[in-house]
Amino acid sequence: MAKTKTMYTPAQRIEALDAFRQSGMTVQEFSANWGVGEATLKKWLSRYAKGGESAFETSGKRGRPKGSGKAVPEPMKVAVLSSKKDFPFFGVRRVQSWCERAFGLGVSRREVEKTLTEAGVEPVKRRKRRQMKRTIHRFERAKPMQMWQSDITQFVCPRTEKRVFLCVFLDDCSRYVAGWAVAARQTTEMVIAAYESGVLRYGRPAECLTDQGRQYAAWRGKTEFQAKLKQDGVKHTLSRPHHPETLGKCERLWETMREEFWQGVEVVDVEDAKERLTHWFGHYNHMRPHQGLENATPAERFFGTEDASRKAIEEAVAKNAAAIALGERPRQPFYMTARIGEEQVAISADRGGLVVSTGDGTKRIGFEDLGGTGAQDLPVESGPAMAAVERGPDSGPMPASAEMSACAEVSDAD
Repeated sequence: MAKTKTMYTPAQRIEALDAFRQSGMTVQEFSANWGVGEATLKKWLSRYAKGGESAFETSGKRGRPKGSGKAVPEPMKVAVLSSKKDFPFFGVRRVQSWCERAFGLGVSRREVEKTLTEAGVEPVKRRKRRQMKRTIHRFERAKPMQMWQSDITQFVCPRTEKRVFLCVFLDDCSRYVAGWAVAARQTTEMVIAAYESGVLRYGRPAECLTDQGRQYAAWRGKTEFQAKLKQDGVKHTLSRPHHPETLGKCERLWETMREEFWQGVEVVDVEDAKERLTHWFGHYNHMRPHQGLENATPAERFFGTEDASRKAIEEAVAKNAAAIALGERPRQPFYMTARIGEEQVAISADRGGLVVSTGDGTKRIGFEDLGGTGAQDLPVESGPAMAAVERGPDSGPMPASAEMSACAEVSDAD
């Protein structure tokens, strides 16, 4: 028997929103208690934020809400223009995603386009990629650490005209750059250094995919890199000659770097490149949403905190939608997600305290209790995970289970 779709009157919708704001519940909790779908509640919150109660009045045969062409709320304008200023290479979809992640604001594509147009800013138009005549078979490993892709690229320092080579080992499932190295020459030693930098921190992958370049493979015998993989028990898979699309995830990384890194900095030499890339890869892995990962960051997919992070972002967006609807100032989101062993941990800020969620449930801790006896009641030990955030790429071994994805404040990218 088909399920009958419930129709709510404008008064019932406004009543539900009033009850939600007074309940202090999350969207998920309120939806379960009230009996309205999560997606529906979020849509009501967004509509109310833009037009108030009048937004639920309908006109026309299709029931289009009145006021749909109203001005974009000021906090959303500020978030959109700030995102575009910090990241001028962002297109509309990426501005939209960054506003959700960094500001906790659910901005529609129409609102992004309208805001940029009114400010005289042209959205980035992506060039159409050339269509390949042959069929491209796309693949992606099911879990992190099942396969790393590796490739080498080069660039010329504009001021010194010195050539610098970069080798990366990128996790196929998550696009997380696990290891990398730069050098003045593309050698097997550089490749091994990049590989070992990843293994030192995260352990050995099951398989490595590379091209047939002389740094990776040899027609006769084995290279030092192949000998190293055999010693570590890692399977070495080679792409076919003249098929760069096999290493498509690395190729896409090179394109991203050209747009977001190389065009904005003037690297002097290898040491300068190493220092700058340390910061950029940290941003790429832990802060930058990836459209190929449904706007999760590579770190969230790599460390298995993707669902917790997405839930935290959705809750921040819903709370700020309610705040804007009431004429209040939206709050800057603060959340941390981590995996410690097999335990999932999420920490988010609430008014006057922190909310800590684990597999055993959720607990709220007031700021007045932090550092006192109340802090001893935390269901998890957060020390190792917090220390992991502060460690740099050259700090020595770090188990993957101790990594953390976090968003507290947004700073300018180098």
